Amino acid sequence: MFFAFRLAYYQLLGNPVRSLLTVLGMIAASTLVAWTVASYDGALAEFDAEEIADLLGKYDCFLLTKKDTTQADWLAPSAKPPSGFSLLERFCSIEVTCRSASGGRRPSRGEGHLTAPPPLKGLPGGIHLLIGTDATTPPRPLQQGNWLTPQTIAEDGTPLPCVLNSSLARQLKLQLNEVFAAGSFAGSFPMRVIGIIEDAGGRKTRELWKNAAADFQQPVLNGIFVSWSTAEKIAGGTLTTSYAAGKRMPGRQADLQADVKLVDADMLLRAKQQSSNADSRLRLQSWTASGLSLLISFFIIFTSLSMGVEERVRQYALLRSVALTRRQLVQSILLESLLFALLGWLGGLLAGSTLLKFFSDAAI
Repeated sequence: MFFAFRLAYYQLLGNPVRSLLTVLGMIAASTLVAWTVASYDGALAEFDAEEIADLLGKYDCFLLTKKDTTQADWLAPSAKPPSGFSLLERFCSIEVTCRSASGGRRPSRGEGHLTAPPPLKGLPGGIHLLIGTDATTPPRPLQQGNWLTPQTIAEDGTPLPCVLNSSLARQLKLQLNEVFAAGSFAGSFPMRVIGIIEDAGGRKTRELWKNAAADFQQPVLNGIFVSWSTAEKIAGGTLTTSYAAGKRMPGRQADLQADVKLVDADMLLRAKQQSSNADSRLRLQSWTASGLSLLISFFIIFTSLSMGVEERVRQYALLRSVALTRRQLVQSILLESLLFALLGWLGGLLAGSTLLKFFSDAAI
């Protein structure tokens, strides 16, 4: 056995180029399988009642509005909530771009020289959502720092306070009290991170909101949270409520207008059940994609190993004619394959996990 291992080891060293290409092919095949399976497993992740409760945060319902419709007076920021609600907080959103010193753009002289362009499609760094709110307490638990003071307006040139969700803070490489620039069509504004809040859901969340209220604006739960007055300053004009969130009084019927949709935990659970057929199709797609990736990986590995064996047919014949037994020859080929498989497996896991971590951190 030891002789067969030494023979396999020296055969790898005898042709380093072929060995390297074989290992790289196995790493690529392992990465393909890991990426495909992990991606579909993430897409098939389902919410339960506890996760939906975490999605709602401190509220028990959301009030969704339609675009370009006349809104009720109680949807105005800091207005008195309608009957049936003990708490109601409003939210609006606009698109902005962000530039931070941590992301590689260092200001030339002081914080005020860090600027961001307007949110035009195709710009490097992407477009992010800035969320204005009149909430006096955070909608979800804070990980660091403090929440916003709703009606505080900073002086010109002073960084505006904001709170980031945790994944966006990691993407922009920002920490507490760091300064970055937010760009809108009204100009570029310096921002200071005063708090970091927990994330709320992901892509699966958007599907749930769409199934629960297809004709209404979906709530923006992750982004750059600022006070309502700060959001209007960055937008350069008056903003209307995109959605509201609140708590209902027990035993009281909420009085709402026709253009507002109330969505609570029960509706989200029903929306999840309605999407079970789509999940079944997605599960079938995941099995098909995983099978195809395994087939491609098997083809790559088999081709690489068979080419290596065919190249050394004369060497094997010479070794057999001298003293090598058939068993030792088979053992050397198996050990060589196991070495390739071990290197490809470790490299594929490392490359696949690195890619998954990179793209999960890049997602908002």
